Amino acid sequence: MTCERHAKTPAKGYSDCPGCEVERLQEVEHLARAFARAKGRHHSQQAMCDLLDHFGMPCVRPGEASAAPEPVAWMYQHDETGQIGFVDQWQIENGFEEHNPRLSVICPLYRHPSD
Repeated sequence: MTCERHAKTPAKGYSDCPGCEVERLQEVEHLARAFARAKGRHHSQQAMCDLLDHFGMPCVRPGEASAAPEPVAWMYQHDETGQIGFVDQWQIENGFEEHNPRLSVICPLYRHPSD
């Protein structure tokens, strides 16, 4: 089946309208070429974000203020044995350090940004 804009296009291809498919592929090619030609980190990041936006993928553009991530867990270490473990944020907020004097909190852990 062919759309009205591409009624004269032969109906060969994988999509409903080969003409529309060609236009979508040309847009992807344009964005990919812009990324390949970009000079410098700022312009490369902007071009990559344009390409990711086209495919509906998340992207943080340079200069955009993003909220600071919240830790989801914490790493701790036993003072005597050196054994390492992990606790979630709720335990830290509810007195983990007070109730476990031999355990030292080492660092926060964050969720991967693609979530």
